[in-house]
Amino acid sequence: MNLSSAQAAPIVALHGGPSVPSDYLYPLGDVVPYRSIVFYDQLGCGKSDKPDDASLYSTAHSVDDLRVLLRKIGVRRFHLYGQSYGGILGY
Repeated sequence: MNLSSAQAAPIVALHGGPSVPSDYLYPLGDVVPYRSIVFYDQLGCGKSDKPDDASLYSTAHSVDDLRVLLRKIGVRRFHLYGQSYGGILGY
């Protein structure tokens, strides 16, 4: 996977919620075609796991999940785009 760009760091798109998948943000790829964009479904949304343990659904846990994801895919420098709850998560 190559998330680098000659022009700019990738964008990490953080979707709103609750229970809204990230796919409504896909048009960002048409608006910013010169950057790689990372879309993912936060816990409990879209194609992600949906555990029954309510304690896993917190902003702190979501931030930890994002850190793990970025480490896993090797993204160290990036820009955040947060919409609705994704804006809170990005903050």
